[in-house]
Amino acid sequence: MTVAAGIGYALIALGPSLSIFVSVISKKPFLILTVLASTLLWLISLIVLSGIWRGFLPLNSTAWWPYGILILSSVAFQEGLRLFFWKIFKRLEDILDAFADKVAKPHLFLTDKMMIALAGGLGHGVAHAVFFCISLLTPAFGPATYFVDKCSKIPFFLLSVP
Repeated sequence: MTVAAGIGYALIALGPSLSIFVSVISKKPFLILTVLASTLLWLISLIVLSGIWRGFLPLNSTAWWPYGILILSSVAFQEGLRLFFWKIFKRLEDILDAFADKVAKPHLFLTDKMMIALAGGLGHGVAHAVFFCISLLTPAFGPATYFVDKCSKIPFFLLSVP
């Protein structure tokens, strides 16, 4: 039963992303590359942040403010990187439109731009889900489960995947 539960939790976490990928993204190779680029950029940001903060950890202080600085600087860095990613893809859209002018093809339609944005967001979301949710699910495949203290009927893994 725990294997079935673990697979179910993984499908809850990644099912919507998988269905969007299969139904929309997989039909266009450029969108697949966009998903991979977005995922890679998000994972690189985590590697850079972990490298920067490794010099300061473990924090031996019982105060809360070093952890607040850690979280705020990490969120600010990732949001700045996401803005950088968006600007790169806006520039790429302009390049594609200019190329379309040269070869007498139509410009990108609004739906194409929306699919590029969807692919970028999907890559970010999948990387986040795999890194933070799926990594918690490895004990779900074991012989037992964990329950939340406040509600003994809901497994911890079910709360961690959405």
